[in-house]
Amino acid sequence: MALHDDVHYYLSRKNKSIAEAFRQQYRPADAHPRNRIHMERLNRFWHMHVGTVRGVDTVEVRGYLNNHVSQDQWIIDFVQYVVPFVIEHRLLLDHHIYDDLPPWYE
Repeated sequence: MALHDDVHYYLSRKNKSIAEAFRQQYRPADAHPRNRIHMERLNRFWHMHVGTVRGVDTVEVRGYLNNHVSQDQWIIDFVQYVVPFVIEHRLLLDHHIYDDLPPWYE
């Protein structure tokens, strides 16, 4: 299973609307499902969205979006630390922070 499919799965267990918004807003890389580029793009995607939350210190949460861990550890950290933050702040719902090509495609 590709990493973005894991992300969708764990989001959908907590909030189906956010999971579907993720599926619509995130476009995976055209690479092998376990290629590290997927993790790097997911990190850019989530760094940007987590950073839109006002009045909350997001440094700790963004610290778990790390390119230098295994994909298995990344998904563990994502589920434990990032998903609760995403659900609490209802990220991806009614948040349009980019117009054209999202920056994680750079």
